Amino acid sequence: MPRIFISYRRSDSITISGRIYDRLAAAYGEGNVFKDVDDIPFGADFRAVLEREVSTCDVLLTIIGATWASAADDRGVMRLNNPDDFVRIEIESGLNRTNNVLVIPVLVSGAKMPTPDQLPSTLSQLPFRNAAVVRDDPDFSRDMARLIEQINRQFAPEAQARSDRPRLPVRPRLDFPEIRSQISSRGVLFAGMILVMIALFALIVPRLFPAQTVTPTLEITVTRLLTAIPTAEITSEPTSVPVAAAPEFWLSYPVAQNIFSISDAFDEPRPSYGQIAPDKLPLNEGVNIVAEDAQGNPSIILATQRGVVERVNTDTRHPFGYFVTIRHTWYGEEWVTWYAHLGRIDVQEGQFVASGAPIGIIGNTGNSMGNNLKLIVQHIGEGLPNYLIDDVVNPEPLFTVNPPSYDEAWLLEEVSIPNGTRLEVGATFTKTWRVTNTGTRTWDRNYG
Repeated sequence: MPRIFISYRRSDSITISGRIYDRLAAAYGEGNVFKDVDDIPFGADFRAVLEREVSTCDVLLTIIGATWASAADDRGVMRLNNPDDFVRIEIESGLNRTNNVLVIPVLVSGAKMPTPDQLPSTLSQLPFRNAAVVRDDPDFSRDMARLIEQINRQFAPEAQARSDRPRLPVRPRLDFPEIRSQISSRGVLFAGMILVMIALFALIVPRLFPAQTVTPTLEITVTRLLTAIPTAEITSEPTSVPVAAAPEFWLSYPVAQNIFSISDAFDEPRPSYGQIAPDKLPLNEGVNIVAEDAQGNPSIILATQRGVVERVNTDTRHPFGYFVTIRHTWYGEEWVTWYAHLGRIDVQEGQFVASGAPIGIIGNTGNSMGNNLKLIVQHIGEGLPNYLIDDVVNPEPLFTVNPPSYDEAWLLEEVSIPNGTRLEVGATFTKTWRVTNTGTRTWDRNYG
């Protein structure tokens, strides 16, 4: 059971600090929670008591309200500039500990983390500690549940085992070139190119829209040199591709650099979920990934599979904060991936994204304690029920650096002549389609 020391300033946050103490005492027992001056015996040297208590605690919570850094004494001198200020002594003792102590700034009453230049040099490391946020009602209970959950996770027996997990391997780089089919009145070459495009679409479309046993008829109309016959129509009726022949669903890694790890695995306990949704399993419905680039900046987040952006949320009041969902129609199956706690979103609803395409950057929005990506994978109608989100599956077994070899393409748009354009008899024209490679075989000039 961890021993917790609560540091706060009475003039700044006495009421909410008392509520935080009551909630922690209920969770860990009053004997394991020390609330500074309230627990110092009369006549004792408070400096010695504070140093002793901080030296033996496992967690030091620093409650920071709106006036915590600017509070002044009767002479107008900032209290933090006084070496005998008890709040300063508490934090200095925690930061100077040579053995492990978890120092957590707790921001209350809408306070912001002070910058290093606003603090004495002995406290300059405090702003670099990842802060928790505890808001007033109606968010107080939920925020405290998250704080307790994080403390429990740090002192659970499996915490060290999680930190020793190997990093995920590097995601392979896939190429996604555009293919253009030029259709013009150029004799045999022109006709051959038309036939190649028809054959390609006949192969591709059943794979892109396989929800029905019999694929709808695909019609490709090509208008070329207009002479005696006003138009020429070529219609292709592709046959359905058996679902059994399709590749298994797979995921590429969702970060752009190889500096990342899974901090919280699928199915790990989430006690706070019992308060949010008592009818759901109190288990992690996805994986949480910590990532940064080589310079230590928040990592770019990538789509793990091709698909269409289904939902974009920028309301930070949602527990997932900024998040994106992408729907993947996969050879008769429906999958959805969720990317939560983003710091920025770079896609919009209805947009097609390829596997490996940037969708945003990692962040700390919503109910999050530090920069991380929460990745959730749903297999609609086939995944596990009764989680906070239904139909979920463990993403880790789906990650691969060696995806199966297969052909697939996605029609992005017609880019040359809009439908309905009037063409005079005798005119020549070029018709262009833009198609992206969503398979795993690389296209070159000799492809096909």
